[in-house]
Amino acid sequence: MSFLSQGTSKQGVNQEKEAEKRRDVALTLRKGKKAEILKEKRRKETSSTSNQLAEQFGDGLDDRRTPEQMLEELPQCRQHLENGTYDQMLAAAMTIRKLLSVAEQPPIGQVIALGCVPYLVHLLRADQHTNLQFEAAWAITNVASGTQQDTNEVIEHNAIPEFVRLLGSPDPAVRDQVIWALGNIAGDCYMSRDVVLDAGALPPVLKIVESCLQGNQKLDMLRNATWCLSNFMRSKPVPSLEKVHSALPYLAVLLNNDDTDVVSDACWAMSYASDGPDDRIDSVLQSGQPAKVNVAARLAELLNNPEHALHSPALRTVGNIVSGSSDSTQMMIEAGVLPLLMNLLSSTRKVVKKECCWALSNIAAGTTPQVTALVASGVLSKLSDLMRQDVMEVRKEACFTVANVLSAKIPEQVVEVVNANCIEALVDVLRVAPNTKNSSIQDKALEAIDVILMIGAQFQEKVPEQFQDQWRERLIACGGLELIEALQSSMNSAIYIQAGKILGTYFGDMADDIDETGGINDEALLKDSNFQF
Repeated sequence: MSFLSQGTSKQGVNQEKEAEKRRDVALTLRKGKKAEILKEKRRKETSSTSNQLAEQFGDGLDDRRTPEQMLEELPQCRQHLENGTYDQMLAAAMTIRKLLSVAEQPPIGQVIALGCVPYLVHLLRADQHTNLQFEAAWAITNVASGTQQDTNEVIEHNAIPEFVRLLGSPDPAVRDQVIWALGNIAGDCYMSRDVVLDAGALPPVLKIVESCLQGNQKLDMLRNATWCLSNFMRSKPVPSLEKVHSALPYLAVLLNNDDTDVVSDACWAMSYASDGPDDRIDSVLQSGQPAKVNVAARLAELLNNPEHALHSPALRTVGNIVSGSSDSTQMMIEAGVLPLLMNLLSSTRKVVKKECCWALSNIAAGTTPQVTALVASGVLSKLSDLMRQDVMEVRKEACFTVANVLSAKIPEQVVEVVNANCIEALVDVLRVAPNTKNSSIQDKALEAIDVILMIGAQFQEKVPEQFQDQWRERLIACGGLELIEALQSSMNSAIYIQAGKILGTYFGDMADDIDETGGINDEALLKDSNFQF
């Protein structure tokens, strides 16, 4: 391969405990459909744009070979990569690149099995032939878009140091392709991501982003660089804040970009960066200060953006932030997220409603003024509707939010919950919950009912003639008593203990009025009341 040095370059209640609980529950929300979240890897397929780049490097558009024909030529390509002339190596790299760019089932395994990867990595060193670098980088990018084992093949043959070096290539097409490759590798898993970060990839990518923001690069470059940054942030365990902190001010600026794809990927990156302890959340909220960007306000704007693709990453980031300290939660409330979250509860997308409820439940686990603000927003009626009519995943999150509001046992807030018809909604949750394998929703619904009945008992003791025990009677009227009685037979000890506690504490005086099935014999107990305490 001595020719590589020749030629010329081609230019081109306990509030903390409740918040911690919600962080744990949030893990279940991370398992949504891939279509709902940013895909961590992308295979570069042949398109009009990529064809133009390939033509720039001498690849004509008249190649009429089928994938099957090119696959037959693969062994010869492997030989040419090792011992061929310049033209043979270029043709071999192009063939492999085209094979790996097919839309379905690219033959990554065959390319690896024939030993092509180390020779493609060697071509990355052909600084005098950027066309070879481009073709090799594209092929390796698509190898890394496969399985974790495929990505490891690329890592083990030392492609990452070459890619990081080529981030400084004078050719923009090579730089763009290398960014794509590093994004794919980093998106594979946390171990691959850390290898990329430890190789020093972040500073030169940020330099490219800065150049793009100054108008010196094409929009496609900025899109790819932003997506690459998001993969530098993703995967569990998250990278240390020290490793990625320098990217946050750039991401804050990118949140205000005019391009939806750039904003979406920047917001996903912020969601990964804010997923963790308070110091991470604080760093995200403060990241806009150098450029005078109010990150909290911008996230609120994205919740109200007509582009639906921005709602999920914005919701995830807001949810992470309000799971932190009371100060960070207050910043989001002051940015106006409460009415925006309530609006998004009307979305037709299940994942959006789940994330909204999750964010609201974190706020409901906040300080008393924060819970009061949530209640005052009018969101309780919407949550009540969701508990009664939506799919179980959404019902569960809505139930958790209402339970968190009630956990402080503040009478005025409990009254608002009851006036939003949440007694009937909680009973509906109990009615459908046995069809799920997760008993946590039954537990939360019982906890909420317990608080309502406890505060109702206090009102009954203080103003019996006015209150007339109506909350207990509403529970009976909608079938709640029968359901709670039946839960004494639950296989879950926490559930049957909680059910027994409610029956013993609030319905002990009615033992003679309950038949063997838990039904009510005395119809006189079912009272109608319009009392709004």
